[in-house]
Amino acid sequence: MGNVSCQYRDNTWSGDASSVGYSIEDIQVTNGNRCSFTIAVNANPGTTEVVGGPDDQSILYSALPSTLTSSFAITPPADSSGLDYEYDYDIWLTTAQAATNANWNNDLELMIWTYVNGQTPLGSVVATLSDGSKVWFAGNNVTGTVSVVLPRNETSATINIAGLISQLKALGYVTTADNGILDVEYGMEIPYGGGRNFEVNGFSVTSG
Repeated sequence: MGNVSCQYRDNTWSGDASSVGYSIEDIQVTNGNRCSFTIAVNANPGTTEVVGGPDDQSILYSALPSTLTSSFAITPPADSSGLDYEYDYDIWLTTAQAATNANWNNDLELMIWTYVNGQTPLGSVVATLSDGSKVWFAGNNVTGTVSVVLPRNETSATINIAGLISQLKALGYVTTADNGILDVEYGMEIPYGGGRNFEVNGFSVTSG
């Protein structure tokens, strides 16, 4: 068992960012085995397009470990009225061979939404897990997106990622071919943040 080092990224991926007034101000960043960051995020009022996802990233590039957990603690804006965001994990699964070769082609996106304010996952609800989490599915189970939305908003928790993947494999939304993992990311998608502060007070990944 061991912690996996992580690093902050502003992770803006869309060329539409400037057209919707999207900007990120890095206020505090800590990298290492336990990461944290505080940012202020703005965009034009009424923006709904997701153009980036500031996050902490832990690279694994390995076969899927039998034990994989992650802990997080967050502080959302005190006043979230009118804002549009969610805090989430973004986990990329593929074959063990592709993962160990750092090959990002033909990977499956697994998201775990831990705190939601005004956002909706891609696709539609296809299952409910034993803890009440809703499973959303979009695309296909090779290169699509599987989103697990926790039954309630959480500001701190420990997620059993390996156990969750096992449940999704039993349901058929993750295939047995996905026996490798590229990385574990945790952060936010914030189409409209109103210039307010978003905090990840702590994030860590343990693999074994």
